[in-house]
Amino acid sequence: SLAHPGIPVDAQGVALWANGGRLLYHPLLIARYGIAMLHTYRITHKAPHLERAEVNANWLINNAVSRDGALYFPYRFKYPLFGNPRDLMRSPWFSSLAQGEALMLFTRLYAVTGDQSWRTAADSTFATFVNRQSSKQPWVIPWTVFVDHWNHRRYLWLEEYPKHPPTQVLNGDMYALFGVWEYALASGSDAAMAVFDGAATTIRHQVGRFRVRGGISYYSLRVHAQYNSYHCIVVGQLKLLARMTGDPWFAKKGRRFGADGRHAHAGCKPPKPMTVPR
Repeated sequence: SLAHPGIPVDAQGVALWANGGRLLYHPLLIARYGIAMLHTYRITHKAPHLERAEVNANWLINNAVSRDGALYFPYRFKYPLFGNPRDLMRSPWFSSLAQGEALMLFTRLYAVTGDQSWRTAADSTFATFVNRQSSKQPWVIPWTVFVDHWNHRRYLWLEEYPKHPPTQVLNGDMYALFGVWEYALASGSDAAMAVFDGAATTIRHQVGRFRVRGGISYYSLRVHAQYNSYHCIVVGQLKLLARMTGDPWFAKKGRRFGADGRHAHAGCKPPKPMTVPR
C-alpha cells in the first residue's frame, strides 16, 4: 500500500504536513516520505512505490531555490523556534536537515534507477554544503552551513535552523551529516568526504557542550531546551557515527549519553538495528 500512517498526500502523491488545521508542504517530510517509498520499492519491487518516491523528489527539485548552482529547498511558512513566537523562522527559510535528507533521497534514487538526473540533483544539493555566507554579505539567504570560532579553533556546523545568532541543534546537524556521508560514499567525492570529516570533527569536539551529566542533553547551544525524545535520538546517532567513522570514541560518548538518559528516566528504547550503506 502507498498509504503511510499519519501522512496525508496531495492529488499528485506529495506528502503534506498537517499542522494547526492546515496542510503544508514540508521539505523534510517530503524527503523522508520519498526515502520511505523508495525503501519499500527496494523490498517489494512494486513500481508504484518507486513512482511515488520520484514524484516527491521531483517536487523538491521543482520548488527549489538556486544559489550559485546549489539547490535549496524552502520552507514557505513561519515556524516558532523552541515554541517561542518571538523567535521565528520566517518564510522562506532553509535547513541543513532537509538538505541532507533530500541529498540522501537523490543519491539513493540514482543508485536504484541509474537515471543521471538524480545524480545531477544530488550534486546540486551537495553544493549547499560548501556554500557558506559571503564575507561581503554576512548571513546571506539562503544558507545552511557556517563556520564558527570557538576556543581558538574553527568548526563546521550544518544548521537545522539557520539564523543569527546560530542555533546549533545537535540532532539536526548529525542527520544532515548522514546525508553527506551517503553521497560521499556513492560519488567518491573528495569534497563531500572533506565536509563529512569537518562536520564529524565538530561533533567530536563540541558534543560535550550539549551533555548534562546525569540528565537530558541540550537540544541546542543557543537555547538549552531539553527533550527526552531528542536525547534518545542523539544516543543512537552517536553510535551510528562511530560505525561511519570507525572511531570508537563516538560509541563511548553515546553510551555516556545513554547512561545520562537512564539516570534521568528518559525512557530511551533500545535502538533498532541501523543499516550502514556500503
